[in-house]
Amino acid sequence: VVAHGLSLVSPVFHRTSNDHHQSMMLAMLEAQRRGYRRPGFTLDGATTVRLEYRWEAAYMVACAKLGFATIPPLLLPTRWRPDEIAGWVRREQVDVVIGLFLEEQIDELARRGIGAQADIGLLSLSVASLGSPLSGIRQNPSAMGAVAADQLVNMVERNETGIPAEPITLTIEGVWNE
Repeated sequence: VVAHGLSLVSPVFHRTSNDHHQSMMLAMLEAQRRGYRRPGFTLDGATTVRLEYRWEAAYMVACAKLGFATIPPLLLPTRWRPDEIAGWVRREQVDVVIGLFLEEQIDELARRGIGAQADIGLLSLSVASLGSPLSGIRQNPSAMGAVAADQLVNMVERNETGIPAEPITLTIEGVWNE
């Protein structure tokens, strides 16, 4: 077994994953390059835990090292609540929102003054494809799948079975989508 992403909590198998730290740092550098000063990070609590706080930790490091104001992350329940995000943006005076957003959520956020043609920017940490109308990080799942397939072939050749005593996580860097 080779897991795709940090999808399985237990048992831990060999796995491929987006490099969440690198992706958040890239998103924060791009936000800085565009003149944003108060980036806010939002993600549901279950995903934060499943990703072992990697995005949240990188967000805090980037705020400290890049001179941003640290805004408390908005941890949301699994239900999509754009009004809660908009209220948090106003309360914390966020000028760019970073999180996991789908293309179909762009219009809902834009109606609340976030994203395209608005004063408040929007960056997604998982853009579906290069050329998407959503700015942010393309995680490259096809590269993750190819690396997982290579790892699986290697395991078959070594006759490796079962839950690994020392699981390996191979990370793939994200790339920027304008």
